[in-house]
Amino acid sequence: MNALNTFNQMPATKEESKEFARQIKDIILSGEVDPLDFAIHLKAIENFIEALKKDNHVKEAILDEAEKHGEKTFTKLNAKITICEAGVKYSYEDDKHDVLTARKKKIDLEIKAREAYLKQLKEPEIDKKTGEIKAIPANKTSTTIVKIQL
Repeated sequence: MNALNTFNQMPATKEESKEFARQIKDIILSGEVDPLDFAIHLKAIENFIEALKKDNHVKEAILDEAEKHGEKTFTKLNAKITICEAGVKYSYEDDKHDVLTARKKKIDLEIKAREAYLKQLKEPEIDKKTGEIKAIPANKTSTTIVKIQL
């Protein structure tokens, strides 16, 4: 497999991406491709995309190329490209903030403990003297999926 040839054949616009997705969907639903084979390939694509997005050398090369355009915002291949700050973080060294944060952590722990209690309940908890409902078991929902690991 030649990576450059494959790259050059990939969709480059929103419209091309939608059309490519439609074609792949049609191929899967028609039975031309085994759905599990597709899912495995899709997982591999997700992995290589994630690896490239996290790679600092690739991010630096992209930023360097974007800066050559001399503008913060420009268009290329029908895509709007903007150079901007992201992932801004603040450090708070303030007594009142510290007190509020500690209070929040305590409340978060109380919520987790209550959630754990409600998860283990099998039936509603009722006050025997008053008949009042004290706690209702947590309602559990889920979705069945196929998990793929490479």
